[in-house]
Order: sequence, then structure tokens, then C-alpha cells
Amino acid sequence: MTLFKPIRYQRPANRAVRASVVPWSDAKPPVYAIRQEVFVEEQHLTHSVVDDPDDAMSVHVLASIGSQVVGIGRVTFIGDDGQIAWVAVREPMRRHGVGLEIMRRLIAVCVDERCRVISLNAQTHALSFYERLGFHPLGRRFRMSGIEHQHMLMDLDEPDDWRTDADPENRPS
Repeated sequence: MTLFKPIRYQRPANRAVRASVVPWSDAKPPVYAIRQEVFVEEQHLTHSVVDDPDDAMSVHVLASIGSQVVGIGRVTFIGDDGQIAWVAVREPMRRHGVGLEIMRRLIAVCVDERCRVISLNAQTHALSFYERLGFHPLGRRFRMSGIEHQHMLMDLDEPDDWRTDADPENRPS
């Protein structure tokens, strides 16, 4: 199994998406802004995107084009499980590879931390995206604030050689 199966997307013309790990103290303002925009205003998923107790102990990834932050995601480590959450991309930048770069960086962080399993709760409209990255559905679908979700797992203990593909600097083009 190859960890990253080919996902076709078109990058914005002359713009490179850069996904970086950022300390929580620096990540907080853009994270809250994008969560508010996507999860509160657009999707009505929650009323509050601040003061999540896991934020301070999580690794945050910001995706930027130039100096503009256009997407976010985080991973929280519990034992040898990396739990990915709050992945969001500003609406105008969707389908331009931003989410892919965020996920590749989050997965690479999990590999670096020697996680055995990565889990997430995917909105069902994005299932094929996560499946192409190597995640598999687990259990029944459920609703969170009226939006259908699916718990998904990636088992990093699989015997195939996935480590070289997990490094965002060593991925196929």
C-alpha cells in the first residue's frame, strides 16, 4: 500500500501552498478566524470555536499561500494515537490542494511522533478524499449538529513501506 495515492488537483496559478507546523501562541488568531468562518458561519456546526481544551496540547498546521493563511488543521496525541481534528479550508481555496497539503503535513507529524494509528471524524462529503490518503471507515456514520460524519482510521503499523511517502518533502508530484 502506498500511503499517498495520487490525488489530482490544480494549484492556484503561480501560488504555492505551504503547510507548516506553527506554535499555538502564533496559530491561535488565524485558527480561530478560519474555524469561525467555516464551522460557525458556513456550516453551523458549533457556536464556539475558542477555548477547546485540546488546542494548547496539540500540534497545529497552517496552510498559506504567500502571507495569507487559507487552511488549518491540528493533531492531538493520546498514547500512540494521533487524533486529527478541525481541518478547514477557506471556501475560495477549496479544490486547490490546500486540504491535501494540510493532511500530508499532519500525517508526517504523526509519523515523526511514532503514532501507530491516526484517527479523525470526516464529514461524509469528504470520505473519498480521506480514503485516498489511506484512511478507512470504522463503525457507523453519525450526525454532529446535523452534518453526517464517519469515524476513520489509518493504521501506520501496516507492513507496507509508507514512510518515504509520508514525508511531505519526499512525496510524488
